[in-house]
Amino acid sequence: MKTKSTDKVSFFQSMSFKIMLFSIFAVVLTSVLSYWVMIPRMQEMIRGNAHDQLEALTDAYGVIMNNALKNGDLVEGDYNSYSNLLSGAGIKGISSSYIYVVSSEGIMMYHPTESKIGSPVENVVVTGVVQNMAKGIMPQGVTVTSYEFKGAMKYAAYMMLDDQSIMVISADENEVFQNIYAIRNRYFGGLVIILILLSVFAYFASMVMIKPLQTLTNILLETSKFNFVSNPASAKICARKDEIGKIGRAAQEMRANLRGMVNDIEEVNTQITNNVNEVKDISEEINNKCTDNSATTQQLAAGMQETAATTETINGNITQMKNGADDILAMSREGEELSAEVRERATQLKINTNTAIEKTNKLYESVKEKSERAIEDSKAVGKIDELTGAIMSISSQTSLLSLNAIH
Repeated sequence: MKTKSTDKVSFFQSMSFKIMLFSIFAVVLTSVLSYWVMIPRMQEMIRGNAHDQLEALTDAYGVIMNNALKNGDLVEGDYNSYSNLLSGAGIKGISSSYIYVVSSEGIMMYHPTESKIGSPVENVVVTGVVQNMAKGIMPQGVTVTSYEFKGAMKYAAYMMLDDQSIMVISADENEVFQNIYAIRNRYFGGLVIILILLSVFAYFASMVMIKPLQTLTNILLETSKFNFVSNPASAKICARKDEIGKIGRAAQEMRANLRGMVNDIEEVNTQITNNVNEVKDISEEINNKCTDNSATTQQLAAGMQETAATTETINGNITQMKNGADDILAMSREGEELSAEVRERATQLKINTNTAIEKTNKLYESVKEKSERAIEDSKAVGKIDELTGAIMSISSQTSLLSLNAIH
């Protein structure tokens, strides 16, 4: 059973986007590091190669110029004689590379641009060489250097000819590095294409990797709702040998454990329900018995009250007997004839009275003891009726004793 998660993850927060971003970052970082390592080395190699070419050209054309000077092929001020030898000279493939000649006073003797002939040299390096020559410091061999002219870097190689003129070969650095710039542009263009292709590949690759995780997420969501219906995709995930398969097997084991726990909880719930019903029935039975005990206790209390009232009556009769005895004693003084009879009757009456009091006290103690015992045994409902009968019997006997005591 497949379900869709309501907690939808946006693309920019998804694992797919993070994998794409990480892949792009890795490629960009690798490309930048490669560019940072390779391009400076390539520039250094090209710079060294340009210097070597300038040095070689300067040395070669210096020999040619010196031979022409010896042979008289070069005439000072004759532009054509210089142009025939130096026109088109320079580094192959670099149009900014050309040769010009400066006199020892710093005046242009030859330049590809004929209008500059006769003008002072503008190259600060050559100007410095001219100043050194004026001081007697002559350049030796071929010298290669670089300088800035009108905001652009230039390379220059120069040497002094036999007539103490200075031959200079120059080239623009930007043109020397134009191949590197072309390589750089192609490099970054290719990098952009690679990044686009990599993004597409990373997206589809991440979707392949994320799809099983989405299935696992749906299975776990169903598990959180205690829905343990088997998912057909679960078997495929558990059959995998990678980390996702390991997670799937752990999730399957967790679902099995939860399913067992739910079954146990349901059984315990059934037992608890049955126990609650039994407790309810017992409580109702106890309540009924307590109600019966309450009624019996009320009857017992009424009997005790009646017994107490009878006891008070006996005490009152005893008081009256005592008063009567006193009257009899007074009357005995009036008649000696009746005194013996009256004394005998009074003595007998006193004995009977004491006997009645003792019996009454014993009956009271017996009633009290049986009442307390009856209260303790009040849970035994069957004995309450017997106790009530005993109390009623005792109350009848007490009443008879009271009547006997009076008579």
